[in-house]
Formats: sequence, C-alpha cells, structure tokens
Amino acid sequence: MVLFSQKKGLVVGQVFVFIIAVVVFGLVLLFGYKMVGWFIDKGDDVQFYQFKTDLETAFQRIYTEYGSARILTFHLPTKYKEICFIDLNKNPLDSQDPASDYCQTHPLGCDLWSDTYLNGKYLSGEENVLLNPIAPVKIKVSSIAADKGNLCIDITGGTFDVFVEGKGDHAFVSKPVR
Repeated sequence: MVLFSQKKGLVVGQVFVFIIAVVVFGLVLLFGYKMVGWFIDKGDDVQFYQFKTDLETAFQRIYTEYGSARILTFHLPTKYKEICFIDLNKNPLDSQDPASDYCQTHPLGCDLWSDTYLNGKYLSGEENVLLNPIAPVKIKVSSIAADKGNLCIDITGGTFDVFVEGKGDHAFVSKPVR
C-alpha cells in the first residue's frame, strides 16, 4: 500500500511540472512575439533614416552640377505609399497655378507650402519633401523645382525612382521616363 500512495504523489508531481512547462512556454512565446515586433520596428526606423540621409546627400551632390541628370532609386519602409517634392518658391494658392491641384488632393502639404510662401518669396521652411503617411522627422533637401510646383510619386513595395537634373542653384525633379 505504501507503493500505491507514492504513485499518486508522482502523478501529481508530473501534472505540476507539466503546468509549469506550459506557463514557461507561453511566456517565452509572448516575449518572443513582442521582441520580433520590436526588431521589425527598429529595422523600419533604421531604413527610414538611411533613406533620409541618402536622399539629402544625393540632392546636395546633384543640384550644384549644372546640366547633370540622373534617375535615382530610393528605398523606404513599405508603410510609405507616396512621396511629394515641393517647390517652395511657387505660390500654392494662386488659382492660375496648376499647383492648386495639389492643394485639393494634399491639404496638409498645401498648408506647409502656404506657410513658407509670402509676397512672392520663399521665406523659410523646415521641409520640402513630404511622405504619406507622415514621416517621423522633417525632410529638407536643397532647393527643388518642378513643373507644377510639386511632384508626387507613388511608392511601390518601398521603392521609387525620381529623375533629378542639376541646375546650379536648385534641382529640377520629374518622373522618370523609361
């Protein structure tokens, strides 16, 4: 009979160990899931800041090279769907200006554009490149010109191309023709 009661104790001990193992496995799974999400977020942050640096460097290099032209390819995190380059020297509110179309489709960008433009002159601006969704930091490259005062390009799979031509004191941007 003593052996029979020892077997009951052994079964209860095994159940307790099994419960502890399930709890530990669940905690490891939960912690691992959170860490994978954290690593993905940090990877997107690194990719965004790399893009910002690459963009600013490329425009800084090309705008002073009068007559040079390049198609530049940039990579961003896939959450970004559109990028807009804004010519802050054009009046966005002029009804004769085709840029007013931009104000219809991008009211936040138009507000930024309007705040930097007064009496026909570019005053100041902390950004002239806008992303959709909004970027975590402001992006400003050298002076930009575009046909309609702005250029918006769809970002597909985290990648986009832009044609940039150096004009000596600014960079002219347009969609690449292939």
